[in-house]
Order: sequence, then C-alpha cells, then structure tokens
Amino acid sequence: MKKKFNFIDLVLTFSGAFAVIVLLLVVSKFV
Repeated sequence: MKKKFNFIDLVLTFSGAFAVIVLLLVVSKFV
C-alpha cells in the first residue's frame, strides 16, 4: 500500500510539474 501510494504521489507531482512546463511553453509561444 505504501509503495503504491508513494508511486501515485510521485506521478501526480511529476504530472503537475510537466503541466506547469507545458503551460509556460504555450505562454512563451503566444508572447
């Protein structure tokens, strides 16, 4: 359970960081 929860938490954190990077790239392209 702990390993699975940690893995899910890691994936969520990575997805959040990736989303922020993509958002910055899109904004820089528009600007």
